[in-house]
Amino acid sequence: MVSYVCDIAPTYNNDVVAHFADLAGDDFLWKDARGVTMAQRQSAKFVRLMRDDMAERQGYVCPVCALGFTQADMDELRVEANHGTCQGANRGGWFVGNVWVGHKKCNADTAPTFKDGELVGGKAILTADDLKAPEVVPMEWTPLPTLKRRAGYLPSK
Repeated sequence: MVSYVCDIAPTYNNDVVAHFADLAGDDFLWKDARGVTMAQRQSAKFVRLMRDDMAERQGYVCPVCALGFTQADMDELRVEANHGTCQGANRGGWFVGNVWVGHKKCNADTAPTFKDGELVGGKAILTADDLKAPEVVPMEWTPLPTLKRRAGYLPSK
Protein backbone atom coordinates (compact mmCIF):
# COMPACT_ATOMS: atom_id res chain seq x y z
CA MET A 1 0.00 0.00 0.00
CA VAL A 2 1.24 3.47 -0.87
CA SER A 3 1.83 5.86 2.01
CA TYR A 4 0.76 9.46 1.53
CA VAL A 5 3.03 10.83 4.24
CA CYS A 6 6.83 10.59 4.35
CA ASP A 7 7.52 9.63 7.96
CA ILE A 8 11.32 9.56 7.64
CA ALA A 9 11.73 13.28 8.35
CA PRO A 10 9.54 16.40 8.37
CA THR A 11 11.52 17.97 5.50
CA TYR A 12 13.69 16.77 2.62
CA ASN A 13 17.10 16.08 4.10
CA ASN A 14 19.94 13.65 3.57
CA ASP A 15 18.26 10.97 5.76
CA VAL A 16 15.35 11.03 3.30
CA VAL A 17 17.78 10.90 0.38
CA ALA A 18 19.60 7.89 1.88
CA HIS A 19 16.28 6.09 2.42
CA PHE A 20 15.22 6.48 -1.21
CA ALA A 21 18.69 5.64 -2.52
CA ASP A 22 18.51 2.37 -0.55
CA LEU A 23 15.04 1.63 -1.96
CA ALA A 24 16.22 2.34 -5.51
CA GLY A 25 19.23 0.07 -5.22
CA ASP A 26 22.59 0.48 -6.94
CA ASP A 27 20.95 -0.08 -10.33
CA PHE A 28 18.00 2.31 -9.66
CA LEU A 29 15.49 -0.41 -10.55
CA TRP A 30 13.36 0.02 -7.41
CA LYS A 31 12.88 -3.79 -7.40
CA ASP A 32 11.43 -4.17 -3.91
CA ALA A 33 9.73 -0.80 -3.66
CA ARG A 34 6.04 -0.14 -4.32
CA GLY A 35 5.34 3.51 -4.93
CA VAL A 36 2.77 5.00 -7.25
CA THR A 37 2.86 2.73 -10.31
CA MET A 38 2.86 3.62 -13.99
CA ALA A 39 -0.65 2.20 -14.27
CA GLN A 40 -1.80 4.66 -11.60
CA ARG A 41 -0.18 7.60 -13.46
CA GLN A 42 -1.42 6.89 -16.98
CA SER A 43 -4.27 9.37 -17.23
CA ALA A 44 -3.37 12.96 -18.11
CA LYS A 45 -6.21 14.20 -15.89
CA PHE A 46 -4.97 12.18 -12.92
CA VAL A 47 -1.35 13.25 -13.42
CA ARG A 48 -2.48 16.86 -13.56
CA LEU A 49 -4.38 16.50 -10.27
CA MET A 50 -1.31 14.92 -8.67
CA ARG A 51 0.95 17.66 -10.04
CA ASP A 52 -1.47 20.38 -8.90
CA ASP A 53 -1.61 18.85 -5.40
CA MET A 54 2.18 18.86 -5.12
CA ALA A 55 2.51 22.40 -6.52
CA GLU A 56 0.00 23.76 -4.03
CA ARG A 57 1.77 22.03 -1.14
CA GLN A 58 5.07 23.54 -2.36
CA GLY A 59 3.61 27.04 -2.54
CA TYR A 60 4.38 27.02 -6.29
CA VAL A 61 8.13 27.11 -5.59
CA CYS A 62 10.66 24.91 -7.40
CA PRO A 63 12.88 23.16 -4.81
CA VAL A 64 15.87 23.07 -7.17
CA CYS A 65 16.19 26.81 -7.88
CA ALA A 66 13.89 28.28 -5.16
CA LEU A 67 12.08 30.36 -7.79
CA GLY A 68 8.33 30.39 -8.14
CA PHE A 69 6.11 29.23 -10.97
CA THR A 70 2.51 29.94 -11.83
CA GLN A 71 -0.56 27.99 -12.80
CA ALA A 72 0.03 29.31 -16.34
CA ASP A 73 3.50 27.71 -16.27
CA MET A 74 1.84 24.46 -15.25
CA ASP A 75 -0.85 24.78 -17.92
CA GLU A 76 1.80 25.38 -20.57
CA LEU A 77 3.86 22.41 -19.28
CA ARG A 78 6.88 24.45 -18.25
CA VAL A 79 6.96 22.47 -15.01
CA GLU A 80 7.10 18.73 -14.45
CA ALA A 81 7.71 16.05 -11.86
CA ASN A 82 11.27 15.88 -10.57
CA HIS A 83 12.81 13.05 -8.53
CA GLY A 84 15.36 13.25 -5.73
CA THR A 85 16.54 9.70 -6.44
CA CYS A 86 16.14 8.96 -10.14
CA GLN A 87 13.40 6.80 -11.62
CA GLY A 88 15.77 4.43 -13.39
CA ALA A 89 14.77 2.09 -16.19
CA ASN A 90 11.65 0.87 -14.36
CA ARG A 91 10.40 4.44 -13.89
CA GLY A 92 10.08 3.90 -10.16
CA GLY A 93 10.62 6.22 -7.25
CA TRP A 94 7.16 7.75 -7.08
CA PHE A 95 7.10 8.14 -3.30
CA VAL A 96 6.09 11.03 -1.07
CA GLY A 97 9.29 12.90 -0.30
CA ASN A 98 11.07 11.76 -3.48
CA VAL A 99 8.97 13.60 -6.07
CA TRP A 100 8.14 17.26 -6.46
CA VAL A 101 7.04 19.67 -9.16
CA GLY A 102 9.74 21.89 -10.60
CA HIS A 103 10.80 23.78 -13.67
CA LYS A 104 11.53 21.66 -16.75
CA LYS A 105 14.86 23.46 -17.10
CA CYS A 106 15.85 22.60 -13.53
CA ASN A 107 14.95 18.97 -14.18
CA ALA A 108 16.87 18.98 -17.48
CA ASP A 109 19.91 20.50 -15.77
CA THR A 110 19.97 17.83 -13.05
CA ALA A 111 18.34 14.75 -14.63
CA PRO A 112 20.65 11.78 -14.96
CA THR A 113 21.66 10.38 -18.31
CA PHE A 114 22.81 6.78 -18.50
CA LYS A 115 24.63 4.97 -21.30
CA ASP A 116 25.14 1.22 -21.05
CA GLY A 117 24.17 1.42 -17.37
CA GLU A 118 26.76 4.09 -16.57
CA LEU A 119 25.94 7.62 -15.46
CA VAL A 120 27.24 9.96 -18.17
CA GLY A 121 25.50 13.21 -17.21
CA GLY A 122 23.39 14.89 -14.57
CA LYS A 123 22.92 13.44 -11.10
CA ALA A 124 21.22 10.18 -10.18
CA ILE A 125 20.62 11.41 -6.62
CA LEU A 126 19.92 14.98 -5.56
CA THR A 127 20.93 15.58 -1.97
CA ALA A 128 19.36 18.27 0.18
CA ASP A 129 22.47 20.35 -0.54
CA ASP A 130 21.69 20.20 -4.29
CA LEU A 131 18.36 21.96 -3.71
CA LYS A 132 18.08 25.67 -2.97
CA ALA A 133 14.68 25.15 -1.27
CA PRO A 134 14.55 21.57 0.11
CA GLU A 135 12.01 22.70 2.69
CA VAL A 136 9.30 22.97 0.01
CA VAL A 137 9.52 19.33 -1.16
CA PRO A 138 6.06 17.95 -0.33
CA MET A 139 6.28 15.40 2.47
CA GLU A 140 2.57 14.62 2.23
CA TRP A 141 0.20 14.04 -0.69
CA THR A 142 -3.54 13.89 -1.00
CA PRO A 143 -4.39 10.14 -1.00
CA LEU A 144 -4.57 8.67 -4.50
CA PRO A 145 -8.16 7.42 -4.06
CA THR A 146 -9.20 11.01 -3.30
CA LEU A 147 -7.42 12.26 -6.44
CA LYS A 148 -8.99 9.42 -8.47
CA ARG A 149 -12.43 10.43 -7.20
CA ARG A 150 -11.75 14.04 -8.21
CA ALA A 151 -10.64 12.82 -11.65
CA GLY A 152 -13.88 10.84 -12.00
CA TYR A 153 -12.30 7.38 -11.89
CA LEU A 154 -13.99 6.36 -8.66
CA PRO A 155 -17.56 7.06 -7.63
CA SER A 156 -18.12 9.81 -5.09
CA LYS A 157 -18.68 8.66 -1.56
